[in-house]
Amino acid sequence: MANIVHRDSIYRPTDRLLYKYWALRMRDISATAKRALVVVATICAVYAAAPALNLGFVSDDYIHLSVDRNKPWYFSSDHLYRPLRSGFFKLMAASFGLEPQPYRVLTLLAYLVCAVLFYRYLRALKMTTMAATMAALLGFFTPRNHELLFWFSAVQDQICVIWILALLLCWIRFRQRGSRAAWVGSVFFLAVALGFKEIAIIAPVLAYLTDRLFVTQQSATEFPPEGWLPYCGFAVTLILYAAFVYSYPDGLLHMDGASTRYGPSNASVAATAEVRSALNLVLSFEPAFALRDIGLALTVKLAVVIGLLAALAVRSRSRIWPFAIVWVLAALAPTSAFAGTVNDDRYLFLAGLGLAAAIGGSVSDIVIRSRGLAAHFCIAAVCIYCIAGAMSLARYREVWRTAAATTREIVKAVETILPKPGPAQIDFVNVPREIKGIAVVNNGLGGAFLARGYREHLQLNINHESTISDPVQDQLIAGIRNCSMTDSQNDRHILLMTGFAATDHTGSCAGQVIAEDMRARPWAWYAFPRRQAPPNR
Repeated sequence: MANIVHRDSIYRPTDRLLYKYWALRMRDISATAKRALVVVATICAVYAAAPALNLGFVSDDYIHLSVDRNKPWYFSSDHLYRPLRSGFFKLMAASFGLEPQPYRVLTLLAYLVCAVLFYRYLRALKMTTMAATMAALLGFFTPRNHELLFWFSAVQDQICVIWILALLLCWIRFRQRGSRAAWVGSVFFLAVALGFKEIAIIAPVLAYLTDRLFVTQQSATEFPPEGWLPYCGFAVTLILYAAFVYSYPDGLLHMDGASTRYGPSNASVAATAEVRSALNLVLSFEPAFALRDIGLALTVKLAVVIGLLAALAVRSRSRIWPFAIVWVLAALAPTSAFAGTVNDDRYLFLAGLGLAAAIGGSVSDIVIRSRGLAAHFCIAAVCIYCIAGAMSLARYREVWRTAAATTREIVKAVETILPKPGPAQIDFVNVPREIKGIAVVNNGLGGAFLARGYREHLQLNINHESTISDPVQDQLIAGIRNCSMTDSQNDRHILLMTGFAATDHTGSCAGQVIAEDMRARPWAWYAFPRRQAPPNR
């Protein structure tokens, strides 16, 4: 697998001259301004991340670290096709238990590694130091990344992106130097990334983009046949992964009658999700919104931001913008196709790096080509973005802290009523589901109780607190309150949550009220463990 282009022909002569011109103009920029950018970024990073070292666990954390701890290394209760992710979580749980500090340190280190690899990738594309630095700051100070920083379960997204960026760096080295070891490394990193998350299937597309727009700069008609041969390694890896997905007996494709947020979406749902995610990406400081949420205010904001991005693209006239557009659409495609109804911020992480690269490169062009005030204005704008992003991330951090504290308080309230090992089944009514859009216990309540020493095969029926006015939910709560506890020795307990307080209403009266509500609106209840028909084997 030899080089398809000579190393000296990677860039056209005009590009090399322009790059030298830019390098000379960089000397005209105030050293004080550049140092200020580094200082501001460092302070903002410490401000947003350091207090997160003592955050607790929420939601899926308890599933991965408690419920799944004694199951096969490749298995997870979410039934997703991520064997390396599942094995990694089990290794962490076996090593550190449920002490949060090691997990927080790992999360922050993974975030830092992502930033460094993204910077190295942009430098490998011959972007200037200023452009790569600005792109990294724009990509990693976005408030959309709060789940990655403050929720341990989302570390799988970071690790997957780490392997994707490592793949792209190896691919560039292979194309430039013809290194067989680099080619093997790129194929290996694709396999590892797929083991952590399915979004890695788009990594070959990103490698092709890197080839076409930055490394070889050849059109499809100019691309020699032998240039396609190295992609066979990616193709074989993807075929083997597809075989694993369709043969894995405990995966989503083999779950009959189970309710899940994930699964193949039809074309209209996938297209709608793609548009929704792209619009959420450009309004990074807005809370996650659906298309139906777009009113006059959001329309104006979208028009202004998209107009500014278009003006920046026209002003720079750089090939980084076609690259970024395809990067964004490709990075959003897997979750749009497989989780079209889910609107989580962490799904925008990889796509956001492509947009950040385009903005950072264009702003850097303006800084380099401008004199005095314009250059300092652009650097000041990036500093302001870092400050605003850090402040927004800090607000999210405190919401995550509240969510973790709520989980602990719920378990503590139950412990005062039900001594361990507790009953075989608990029916929970009115449990907090989320705080400002951030999951509290959600599907992790069972794992939280298992971690505290309750029965290993504990069964839970969970009714979540309504986030809007719901007369039916109010009727359920009133019905439970009218039932007093009549059987304290029952192996099935019925608990009503009011804030952080729990009251026991165990008895046939409350049981009948719950049974009627389950029949009327089964979607309002979550069962732990998840009930499903046996998988097809």
